[in-house]
Amino acid sequence: MKLVTRALTALCAAFAVAPFCAVATAGAASAATSAPAVIAAATTRSLACTQTTPTRNIYRRSVSGTVDGPNNLLSATVIRVATGKTDISSNSPTLNNAFLNGYFLTTYAENTWLIGTVGTGVSSATYYLMLPDTTLPTGTAFNAHIYINFDNGLYGHNQFVMSCSAS
Repeated sequence: MKLVTRALTALCAAFAVAPFCAVATAGAASAATSAPAVIAAATTRSLACTQTTPTRNIYRRSVSGTVDGPNNLLSATVIRVATGKTDISSNSPTLNNAFLNGYFLTTYAENTWLIGTVGTGVSSATYYLMLPDTTLPTGTAFNAHIYINFDNGLYGHNQFVMSCSAS
């Protein structure tokens, strides 16, 4: 048992995870039979964004959704402010930093999240939400972008600056 405890202690020190290993090395018997079950509590926060780019009121958008602790977008809903109509909603946005060859990541330090596509052909619209690639501040405004691609860009796109907050 002492050998197992020493081996775990050495591994913990080598990989700089000593706080998590304290549980494993506390008792030789438990250290020999199971790995520590130390898991940080997941935090989910609400996201709210309002378009700040000047445009005709009919085109103004807002975004609501949720993010987790590491800044992953968990859900997003894009709404037209003037009508309250939902343009698109997704409970599984996908990180897609390859979009436009990583333009938003390299230019604005924003991760590109694919929300999804509605419609088909010339009437299709693909929605992306670009959020800072750092942990989103709680209670402090930050900028983001909403990008709408029409028929994969063949019929143009709209790009709007958003003012967002996470709580």
